[in-house]
Amino acid sequence: MPPTALPPIDPELHALEAAVRGRFALERELGRGGMGIVVLARDLSLDRPVAIKLLPEALARQPHLRERFLREARTAAGLSHPNVVPIHAVEAHGDVVFFVMGFVDGETLARRVARGGPLPAAEATRVLRDVAWALAYAHGRGVIHRDVKPDNILLDRGSGRALVTDFGIARVEDAPSSLTLDGHVMGTAQFMSPEQAAGEALDGRSDLYALGAVGFVALTGRPPFEARTVAALLAMQLMQDPPPVASLRPEVPARLAAIVDRCLAKRPDDRFPSAEALAAALDEAGGTPPVVAPQVRNFVRLAQQSTMMLGTMAPLILATAAQSNARAAASLVAIVAALLAVGADLARRARHLILQGFGAGDVVRAFLLEEDARADEVAALYHGESRAQLRRTRTVAAVVAAVGVGLWLLATVAARTAFAVGTWERNALRWGALLPLLVGVIAFVVAMNSSERAERRAGRLAGRLWRSGFTLWFFRLAGWGLDRPRASDVVRPSDARDDAALPDTAVARHPELPRLLRDAGDLARALAEREARIERVLVESGAARDGDAPAGGPTTRAQLVSRRVSLVADLRGSLDDARARRADVVAASENLRIQLARVRAGLASADDLAPDLAELEALVRAGAPPDANA
Repeated sequence: MPPTALPPIDPELHALEAAVRGRFALERELGRGGMGIVVLARDLSLDRPVAIKLLPEALARQPHLRERFLREARTAAGLSHPNVVPIHAVEAHGDVVFFVMGFVDGETLARRVARGGPLPAAEATRVLRDVAWALAYAHGRGVIHRDVKPDNILLDRGSGRALVTDFGIARVEDAPSSLTLDGHVMGTAQFMSPEQAAGEALDGRSDLYALGAVGFVALTGRPPFEARTVAALLAMQLMQDPPPVASLRPEVPARLAAIVDRCLAKRPDDRFPSAEALAAALDEAGGTPPVVAPQVRNFVRLAQQSTMMLGTMAPLILATAAQSNARAAASLVAIVAALLAVGADLARRARHLILQGFGAGDVVRAFLLEEDARADEVAALYHGESRAQLRRTRTVAAVVAAVGVGLWLLATVAARTAFAVGTWERNALRWGALLPLLVGVIAFVVAMNSSERAERRAGRLAGRLWRSGFTLWFFRLAGWGLDRPRASDVVRPSDARDDAALPDTAVARHPELPRLLRDAGDLARALAEREARIERVLVESGAARDGDAPAGGPTTRAQLVSRRVSLVADLRGSLDDARARRADVVAASENLRIQLARVRAGLASADDLAPDLAELEALVRAGAPPDANA
């Protein structure tokens, strides 16, 4: 709720004001709920804003709740982390029980989602990662939050940093008197782990379940479970599987969706083992996207254009083929010949890619990355106020397009009627009709460019085609008669040198040098072969994240979709890992060869090879990848 001035008559706030007089000046109320009243105040000694949370008097009068609140507030006050709202003081003066914490100038995650809808994937990843770091820090000090939810995650307006508040305080909700206060437990039950709902012993993985539910809200705009009563919510937490994120928002990157789905596993052992592991997974999911080679990127762009051209020309081909006159036959031959020429040019470019060491897997991967990038762009563009503004633009443009096309049709019909008997009048109407038609076409383009649905569907046909087994078939056809160059020939041209080219002084000083270079080459080839196997699996499976779920009941369908998303994400992760390891081996080998060239030229001594030898030796000792089909 928006900040409000202090109520003119509020006994609890007046009692708080009396308790802190001379140290803190109360300014305005920030919010209130069943678990307390939060007030903005100013620390008079340090001249800084703070937030004071006051325990409701009804709870403060119960000794066991009062003592638990104070004990756990003091425990939370011992936490010091950039993503944890700091607690400066914990005090009790009669029935006035409160703690003073840092003031965060921003809004809660709950308010952010309610105001602007689901977060873009990149922003959601950052928020979840910040909270995971905070939980990892707290868990390492024996503090379990027990009430992770969007209302307890604050987003700093200046930095965008996410901060967690109310560590450990939620345990006071065990009291029967608090179960119906302001719907607090209803909100908590939507984010409560199954073991917490069952009253079992908790560890840090309970917080990870709650964070998964928070991620679900951040990405979809709704909680995993919704019911009218607390009892129904708790039963759903215990008995039902949540829907996969991808089933509600397919454009979410597969890795991020799989991370959230894993956090929401019913069994703690099926979740991430720790908040550190979750933070590491989120860090990887939100890292810099893999780089696509310029040659592959160029092919992807041409493939998209060619596919769109085919889709546009298909109706024309069908319409022309339906006619039986000679002119139509000639037009059909010309159109088909043009399309075949485009296909032949695309095949030529695919053949050139093969000669450079790329393959179908590289193209599939590039289309997947392009799809993820497009999803992030659309999510960022059609968000909050921007969505409303673009909707208005689309409406106006659609009206203008309809009017323009209508005027064109009217003028065209008029040119064919008796109202325009003269040739001059008829030609004037025909040419004059072009202006509203042109305006209508331009307005139609503007309307389509302002449509979220059109943006999401743009390139979808090309993406589905080139992410399927068609790509593998196309590259096999384009590469007919070619032997694909070995990875060592493509990425390591200096491997052509044999051991005889090594400087004698280097071999004498480092006898292991020839063996190390051979082992590095073998490792690079093994990694390249692993890449090829994974690429083949991705291509043959379609590497699709969307599409219809298998038949079955809701629970079975959700499990199968979640499992498929997880498997594809694991495959892509393995592919990225193999490529990164091969790049490291290649770079270390080239560094060593550059040093060898300097030794041959007399610019360096054999001793200067030691650091590069050690680096390459460490990579080789890590060993080749497991000999498995992906």
